[in-house]
Amino acid sequence: MPDNRKFGISWIRRAGVAVAIDMKETFKEVSLTLESTVHIEAVTDTLDDLLAHFGGQGAYDRDQQQSNAFTDAEIKHLRSLPMILPPVFFSISAFLVAMVMGRIVTLERSEIGLLKALG
Repeated sequence: MPDNRKFGISWIRRAGVAVAIDMKETFKEVSLTLESTVHIEAVTDTLDDLLAHFGGQGAYDRDQQQSNAFTDAEIKHLRSLPMILPPVFFSISAFLVAMVMGRIVTLERSEIGLLKALG
């Protein structure tokens, strides 16, 4: 889980940061979109070889990203809701209908008995 106490955003000009950390004309992240037929391992190995000269720390798949884990958990939760909510709704509705019908029968018991007696 992200910790808001250890997270912050600062807006600094790129030139100032590059001078401060002695990294001019660099980049921090590379993001790729792959087709479904491409093998991810081959692409990550190639990227590791290409970016090693620039200080690359290793390519990794979307499954290893924290944001993907949060999104997957949210989707699983949303998929489970249609299985949980309708039975709960229908059971509460059935309880309320039975309670109301029981009260109506109790209030109209004399009329029901009269109608049964008369046939």
